Amino acid sequence: MHDCFTIAELTEYEALGFCERGRAVREVEAGTFILEGDLPVNTDGGLKAFGHPLGATGLRMCNELYLQLSAKFGWRMKRARKPHQEKQKLFLLQEEVVRMGERLKGKGAVVTGAGRGIGREIALALAAEGAGVVVVDPGAARDGSGTDLALADQVVSEIKNGGGRAVASFHSVTDFKAAEDIIKSCVDSFGSVDIVVNCAGILRERMIWNMTEDDWDSVIAVHLKGTFNVCRHACVKMREQRSGRIINLTSDAWRGTVGQSNYGSAKGGIVSLTRAIAREMGRYGVTANCVAPIAATRMTMTEEVKAGMKKRLESGLITREFYDSFMAMPGPEYVPPMVVYLASEAAANINGRVFHIEKGRAAIYSEPVETLAIYKINDDGMFTVEELAEFVPKTLLTGYVNPAPAEPPKEKKN
Repeated sequence: MHDCFTIAELTEYEALGFCERGRAVREVEAGTFILEGDLPVNTDGGLKAFGHPLGATGLRMCNELYLQLSAKFGWRMKRARKPHQEKQKLFLLQEEVVRMGERLKGKGAVVTGAGRGIGREIALALAAEGAGVVVVDPGAARDGSGTDLALADQVVSEIKNGGGRAVASFHSVTDFKAAEDIIKSCVDSFGSVDIVVNCAGILRERMIWNMTEDDWDSVIAVHLKGTFNVCRHACVKMREQRSGRIINLTSDAWRGTVGQSNYGSAKGGIVSLTRAIAREMGRYGVTANCVAPIAATRMTMTEEVKAGMKKRLESGLITREFYDSFMAMPGPEYVPPMVVYLASEAAANINGRVFHIEKGRAAIYSEPVETLAIYKINDDGMFTVEELAEFVPKTLLTGYVNPAPAEPPKEKKN
């Protein structure tokens, strides 16, 4: 938590004078972090009060600190009774963060796959910002088998214990009619469906020559069809109310992967689906974007996954750098701020884009555009095979390297 992507080190807060030296770290480590009226923040610009020429950062940092603490532990700040006065105009930290913890106040949100991992963290973060959340999770295992209804209930209890609003839904997103019921639950419980975050997913790793039809169908059904099902029914309501935010989780696997052709295909389909929704729903005030996170969860860091990564490294399919980065993967708590941002009014004009988020890094993917072209104006524009064989390598493929070249034949053992 001390080095989370969206907050400064707690020691920096102490250095800025938001609390006495050592107090923030001591109380967070003790699990208390009690705010009782002696943690002031400078509304005129934070660091400006300390001579920093840029200023205007104090409130932002305090806000992000609140977001992380409230999302992780369900803490809620109380409005201060007496403002603390110093040389410059000051308001108590509690008073400011309560206001900034209401970015999504009055909104209704649906989060699928919210019982564990990234989905859970996102559900908690949305609730901490004032949204009522439908926590959707039938509690299936990593491969899609079985159910555990307690998972969704646990997240709902955690949100309610923190003063938030939430209801559980145990429906599977693979069922078209059930997805309609999920959206109806949000409208019935919170008055509208303003935010949809699709996190539900399963994994069935196989090389393409070993993948069964069920391995393919099951992964596509949860990831791609499930995302469509929920978005489709949500868009009916969002179109009527002329507003809404859709955030679909994809993965860098959409650009190409090994041992997960079903998963990579589903995630690529989600990107295309999201871009289509953005163009169809934008006129109604609805935005749709993708987030491709990196986070260690039960989906990504099982012993089998670790062993598979080691085999890929040894066979040369991935680099040492990639392997080391994968094994040091941070947790899911670094993902929610990007989702909260895209769900807020601050992102009202961002539509159809794919973002990356992980500990210490946020990024945006380039648009899939043509980069080079060759033209033919004679012979009615018809290229011959010979012409393509001659000109494609020296023009369109300049600098290209085959990502998976053929291996030389292995010697047969006697």
